[in-house]
Amino acid sequence: MCIRDSSWIVLDCVEQGYKVRACVRDLSKPDKVDHLYAMNYMGLKGSVELVEADLFAMGSYDAALEGGVRGLALLGVQSAV
Repeated sequence: MCIRDSSWIVLDCVEQGYKVRACVRDLSKPDKVDHLYAMNYMGLKGSVELVEADLFAMGSYDAALEGGVRGLALLGVQSAV
């Protein structure tokens, strides 16, 4: 599995047993999300749930913040054009 960008933070939390709800821009892009889903099958203590969200769309983070959210980190990676 190739871990990149802010995924290291997700992996660390999952290894420690946290249930992580991570926001991604596009769930339909396997190259952007498959490495995150793979963490659920590595025998780690925690788990990952992905939610699609867009910083520029009002209300798009509502689903990610539903329920008992214990912490929030906003991580971004800017791609080279």
